[in-house]
Amino acid sequence: MKRVVGYLLATLVLVLALNAYVAWHPLYRGKTARIDRLYGQLAARDAGGCAAAAPRTLVLGNSYVDRSFLPGEDCGFVKFTVSGMPLRDAARIVTNLQPGQRIGRVVIGVGYNDANPVESDSSIYMRYWASTPWYRALWAMPLVRGRGMSLTLAKEDVKCLLGKRPCARTRSRDDNAGAGPSGGVRSSGQFATSVRTRYAEYEPYVRSVSTQLRNEIESIVAACRQHGMPLLVYTAPIAPSLQRHLDPRFVTAFHEQIRSTGVDYVDFNERYADWGSSYFLDATHVNETGGHIVTTQLMTMFGSEPLRP
Repeated sequence: MKRVVGYLLATLVLVLALNAYVAWHPLYRGKTARIDRLYGQLAARDAGGCAAAAPRTLVLGNSYVDRSFLPGEDCGFVKFTVSGMPLRDAARIVTNLQPGQRIGRVVIGVGYNDANPVESDSSIYMRYWASTPWYRALWAMPLVRGRGMSLTLAKEDVKCLLGKRPCARTRSRDDNAGAGPSGGVRSSGQFATSVRTRYAEYEPYVRSVSTQLRNEIESIVAACRQHGMPLLVYTAPIAPSLQRHLDPRFVTAFHEQIRSTGVDYVDFNERYADWGSSYFLDATHVNETGGHIVTTQLMTMFGSEPLRP
């Protein structure tokens, strides 16, 4: 009996220690703080003085979306952007929308690197989707909520200890999808380096287009139909010098997978294929100049092109 009690106490201590490790890790705190802030905006009933009954547009995506959609103080939009957001998470966020959140339309950004969608257990969001107070409390525990990040947190700290990466505790990592300066890359040499670096990150994801991309888009379409909301999908511009590295057959297959779902879709790389580095922060993110142009185009589409629910 004493041995059993000892094991139980040891297990409890280990769980509490792991829970504390995750809870105080800067990467976990940064990401959860951002998501909590975004859900606070989503739940706000009086957004910037807008009429409480007015439906809003929910804009979902990762850092590409954060940079390319800049609605400013327009309270008709809720920009829900999280660095590295998988399409699976976007679908689940839409599925779990509540009537009181006043969302009437959804816009989702899809990048070329989504051609082979990554898996996600969505655990970091589950506290907002749980159906009972008990489950909400369970999913609020850092060890449970951060289970999808656990391996990443451990890898970051190992690399820190080995001196291969700046430690998370000594660098800013609020998981702000739009962190960074608003101007373009300072020189042509720096921009060329950015293209090479980004393509090295892109390359594993742009060799082919998985049918899973269509499945993920169809899940988002179904979630929007469930709520009776129209959906617009767009791809933000990337630097033409990076675009040229992509196989045209890949880009065609990428477009076909998305458009085969029947969704309203626009790839801004087709509209702005001649943009220079002055429109970009780096090879894959537009700066404020490029972002305002894309935003204007999207808002024009909202006003002039009725979207199908």
